[in-house]
Amino acid sequence: MRGEVRLPPPPAGAPLPKLVVFDLDDTVWFPELYMMNGAPWSVDELGRVTDVSGEELRIYPAAREAIALISTHEAFAETKVAVASRTNRAQWAFAAMELHAPRSRYSYAPNLDASSDASSVGTTSSGTISPRKEKHPKTRTPSRHIALPTPKTLREVVGDLAEIYTGSKKAHFRNLREKTGTQYKDMLFFDNERVNVMEVGQLGVCSVYCPGGMSQGAWEEGLRTFADNASRRKAK
Repeated sequence: MRGEVRLPPPPAGAPLPKLVVFDLDDTVWFPELYMMNGAPWSVDELGRVTDVSGEELRIYPAAREAIALISTHEAFAETKVAVASRTNRAQWAFAAMELHAPRSRYSYAPNLDASSDASSVGTTSSGTISPRKEKHPKTRTPSRHIALPTPKTLREVVGDLAEIYTGSKKAHFRNLREKTGTQYKDMLFFDNERVNVMEVGQLGVCSVYCPGGMSQGAWEEGLRTFADNASRRKAK
């Protein structure tokens, strides 16, 4: 599992996909489900999801941050998240998705309450929140604590856009197109298996190969390639 990553928001005005689709096994999480002992699944107070034997099903940091970025940043207000998996352990996948609540390590879309104490917080060039140091600290009246919203589970994020069954992923994407009305050219797909990337790419979906799991490089390549494709279509 790679170390922590921090994904920069997309450039202002950049073409963005209307649907971002992730494979699950060894793209969003690891180990792959066939390597685990399955239900019943559990989640502890730290959000760690484990199978019946106590082995943890870990989300790749870049997958967690990408899902959080899409879900919270205003640039992705019109973008939906979906999953397309060929696992034959669909029930395990759905159960794990209902427990995994990917909370970002960063704030991509700060929304400070007007009555909160915003003077101790600053916005970085990437749109994230960082502490702001004061040259001359002064005594303040304590402000009320603003609780962070409870993160949505992966199942809540994707809703009914979860295509989890065996067979060619072309079928998964045909169903996603039917459900969302999104054209293939407006989709972005990440998968750790080259055969899936090639097959889905034949449909006209911008597809990115990410062996060894979702990474910051794969995410940036996906957004860059999607934007390049959109620009070429516009220039025709």
